[in-house]
Order: sequence, then structure tokens, then C-alpha cells
Amino acid sequence: MREHTEARLRRERVELFKRLARTLRQFGRSRIDYYLVNQTSSPYCHLIFTADTRLLQSPVIRSLQNLLVDLSDWEIFICVINRESDSEDVRKYGYEWPDSQVIIRNDAIIDSLDRDRLPQEFRGLVIEGSRPDRTLI
Repeated sequence: MREHTEARLRRERVELFKRLARTLRQFGRSRIDYYLVNQTSSPYCHLIFTADTRLLQSPVIRSLQNLLVDLSDWEIFICVINRESDSEDVRKYGYEWPDSQVIIRNDAIIDSLDRDRLPQEFRGLVIEGSRPDRTLI
């Protein structure tokens, strides 16, 4: 991992966030198709929440991965929320966030989607160029 000063990390974080927002606007119908989280517990990670399968299609994933070409320390997590479940979370919050995501790094796309707990339209999804999350096996 590269050494970062706090100022450099903040600049890199803000610039990547802006680039992510511009890229997502190209693919989403509107901002309600995704929610881009600015702050996370990891300083080298951005989170995107979505219930829209279009944001997990190969052109979107490749575009997001291209943003990380020179940022080897960074990760983008696309977390899939489920509004179809009959869980308590859906009744209370309107969605459920199963531990299900795609992790994008500059050198890898890791598919850790739990398809059994996802909305029906996600269950057959194949993410081109991805590998399964080996920690789940």
C-alpha cells in the first residue's frame, strides 16, 4: 500500500468520488437507481448501493474498474439491495441489504453475490471477467 498523507488521501478520495458519480450518471436512469456513499469505515473504499441490474452489467463494471487503473489501493463495492424479500428489514426500511456485493479493484472483479437472497432478476447474472469470492467457498 502506498503511503498517503491525510491531505493526499482526502484529495484522492474526493476526486475518485466525483469520477464515480459522473460514471454512474452515464448508466443509471436517475440518481434513485443507485446511492453512492461518500464515507466508509475504510479510507480506500467507496460503496454503491443499487437495486438496478443495469449497474452490474459488464460495461458499467469495466468503466468503474477503469477509474482504478492508477489507484491500486482503492476498491469499489457495489452492494445489491433487495426490495422483494419479506424480511423485517424490508417491512421496516423498504429494502434488505444481504451480504451480497461485487468488489472492483484495479486488477480484479470479485463476485460475492448471494444470488439466492437477491431479487429474481439478479439470480442468473454473469459478470464478465469476474472471479468468485474465494472466502465464500
